Amino acid sequence: MDDVKEISGKQEYTLVTREDDATGEIGWCLEKLAHIHDMPSVAIDPYLIAHDIIEHVNGIEEIGGIGEELQAMGGIWNTRGQHCDINRNNTFNNDPVVAVSSDITELGRRFLSGEDMGCFVPEYVDCGYEDDIDMIWEKSKDEIIDEMSYNDEEIDEDMLKEYESAFRSLFSLGVRKHEKMYGDRWVANNLFYYIVDEIGDKLTTTEDYEEIVVSIDYDEEEVSVYTKEMEYDYV
Repeated sequence: MDDVKEISGKQEYTLVTREDDATGEIGWCLEKLAHIHDMPSVAIDPYLIAHDIIEHVNGIEEIGGIGEELQAMGGIWNTRGQHCDINRNNTFNNDPVVAVSSDITELGRRFLSGEDMGCFVPEYVDCGYEDDIDMIWEKSKDEIIDEMSYNDEEIDEDMLKEYESAFRSLFSLGVRKHEKMYGDRWVANNLFYYIVDEIGDKLTTTEDYEEIVVSIDYDEEEVSVYTKEMEYDYV
């Protein structure tokens, strides 16, 4: 926590097209992720791009590991969950507990299947959202047990308890890091939706642009988007 600083100044984030590791589809991802993974997860959904930029707390290079994603769930809660504002485009799927618990469930399945946490898990420190954390965990635990039972998978109770402890510690850590990074509780929420609004219509095609650059002025709370047109050689 001591090395977490409030974000200030201007930063640019370049989006490029790549093939998705899971689906084989072409979509957009942060250029830094493309350098780390040959086939990263990609999106044409502006919410996923804004999530990677705003809600991850340890830098883009750390995206992907279970421990990092659990901390990013704390970032989601600080950005959107506490405002009950998970997805403005879908009023029927905007329950923050439901939305976050589904990701906690998936990460739990990865951990119970043998994937390493990928980071040090500190002792739990209260972040002020204990009732919410309890609700998220109870729903996630039930979903993990139901899914594993449905697939006739044996549930290791000790590993489940270890995952619960890691979830609580890292989720809380993510909230506290995120609060320190953004200061005012509305800053991240505003920037998140500025990004969604600015890039939404540009992600629907992967053929028009070679790059999309998201420029954020953290001091002025402004987002600008620039595109580099795709060049074609016509014969």
